[in-house]
Amino acid sequence: MQFVVATLSLVVRTSTPRMGMDPSTLPAPLRATDGGFTHDTVSRRLPLIVKSVVSNNPSFSAELAASLNALSDEIVAGAPLKPLAADKADGRDGWSATLAPYVASGGTWMDAPWFVVENYLYKRILELTDGPTGGADPFATQKAKSLVDSADAFVKIVRLANIIRRPNLR
Repeated sequence: MQFVVATLSLVVRTSTPRMGMDPSTLPAPLRATDGGFTHDTVSRRLPLIVKSVVSNNPSFSAELAASLNALSDEIVAGAPLKPLAADKADGRDGWSATLAPYVASGGTWMDAPWFVVENYLYKRILELTDGPTGGADPFATQKAKSLVDSADAFVKIVRLANIIRRPNLR
């Protein structure tokens, strides 16, 4: 995230003068408190994602399932954001710095920027599941099912692409 934020910041700082834009005129970040899709995403969809991780992983211990369910309840309640246990070398580096202003100000799942909250959810899921599962992908079952469910559509797309490229294959 820090890389993404730094990259976006760099792009805005370096390209807005050439584009005739003042970065201070950019709109405020979207938040769940804005209503609409951001509110629906945080209040309904994010807790469903956590619940699906629990239901798609019946091998999770009762303790891990309870921790994930507590995360879902935390989101629904609009609880304050918590610092991550530790930055990791696996792409989660820098999240403590990104979250610091929101944690320090008592920012919640509902009033912190939606983009931050959306990404924070996955960091929290991985933080809870990595140790107990040995780093197994908590979304593996869902991904495998999606691939199986989309196989017919994929075959049709490949056939269509081949027909477009080589019409004599009909």
